[in-house]
Amino acid sequence: MNVVKLPRSKHYEICQRCVLILIITLIGSMMTKLKVGSAQIGIRLNYVSYGVMKRTSE
Repeated sequence: MNVVKLPRSKHYEICQRCVLILIITLIGSMMTKLKVGSAQIGIRLNYVSYGVMKRTSE
């Protein structure tokens, strides 16, 4: 990966955020698959991760 050119602290910050978003999205999709009742939670989690992504890209 060519991300190493970034300053260390910034690079780690981006990585942590990306990993967090990935985990949240994964949990959300898993919940959606498991139960229809918890689909709401999954959708909400995906909205949250999307909001975080939007904030980081700004």
